[in-house]
Amino acid sequence: MTYLRSTRLMRNTSMFLIVALVLTLLPMTWKPAPAQVDWVKQVLLFPVADNTGAGMADLSRLATDKLEIAVNELSDVECTEFHSTSPIVRRAVAEGRLLPVYTAAGAVDAALALRIGYALGMDAVIVASVDRLQIQQQPRQVEVTIRGQYFLVEPNYDVVADQPVADPQAQHSFSIGGVSKLRANYEGGDRPLIREALEDAAYKFKEVIAGRPVAEIPVGQAKPAPKKNFWKWLGPVLGVGLLIMLVSNKGGGERGVAEGAEPPDPRPLQIESNAIRLLWYPPAATELILLRYQIQRSVNSGSWQYIDGGNAGPTRTSWPDFDVVDGSNYQYRMRAVYTNQAPSVWVYFNRVTFTQ
Repeated sequence: MTYLRSTRLMRNTSMFLIVALVLTLLPMTWKPAPAQVDWVKQVLLFPVADNTGAGMADLSRLATDKLEIAVNELSDVECTEFHSTSPIVRRAVAEGRLLPVYTAAGAVDAALALRIGYALGMDAVIVASVDRLQIQQQPRQVEVTIRGQYFLVEPNYDVVADQPVADPQAQHSFSIGGVSKLRANYEGGDRPLIREALEDAAYKFKEVIAGRPVAEIPVGQAKPAPKKNFWKWLGPVLGVGLLIMLVSNKGGGERGVAEGAEPPDPRPLQIESNAIRLLWYPPAATELILLRYQIQRSVNSGSWQYIDGGNAGPTRTSWPDFDVVDGSNYQYRMRAVYTNQAPSVWVYFNRVTFTQ
């Protein structure tokens, strides 16, 4: 009788997993088409200025990365950070569409941003600064304020005169505060909290340019609250089922994530003249000792493969991939491995197309 009950249970479980798999593979057929949006496609983000006077060496870099990642989460929007040495800028200079003097300017105002944005064929430009950084000690919390403007290029550029209009009008002017979570008896460094506060501000900025009033955005909500969805339970069910099958068929798989195995923090990919460069911040502080990073890539949505052996030393914060082909699509992921040999979760970089 025990055998019969066990057989029946396995049969029912298998049928349930098969149905879950079929439903998971067909949601695009059944779900309604997403609503059409009226956002611009190409947005140029200029490096965020640091006006805090806090003396934090890479606060500008952190803020810029968080804003770029957040804006790229919008539907039908591709946000690119301005680099004077990027291929599209060098091409614009070589073709005479952009004078070199404009690419070498330090501070960027609205007029210069619009001039560069027009020369590069952008639909919109973002000029922003971090104006406030405050650290509260007990309980520990970080607050930041990011101010800036979001301009549509076309209505603010006089094509006949080939220059920005005299009084550019911003589509959005914003002053957005970001906060980290309150932490009592916190003894770690401030950097993880600063990143958390910047991420909160970047999320709010993304919501603003999507048309949501700042007053309606919950304070301290760095990520939108998950919406209840009929499909969401299928993923965990299917994952559990696949895990059971893997364990039963192979006697176990890759070692799980260890407690305290913090992942690295990816930065936006940089396209260079002959490579795609991965950049990342080290993992948050943990009692474990970092041994190395593992890096994989997927080409044109293919399978994940380690690149160049896939291992980077614990002091590395960048990795160039020279084995790239013009016009191909690339996605990268990486994780940290600690001395206990248990890896962190995989973290993913934005998908990019390499263009020479």
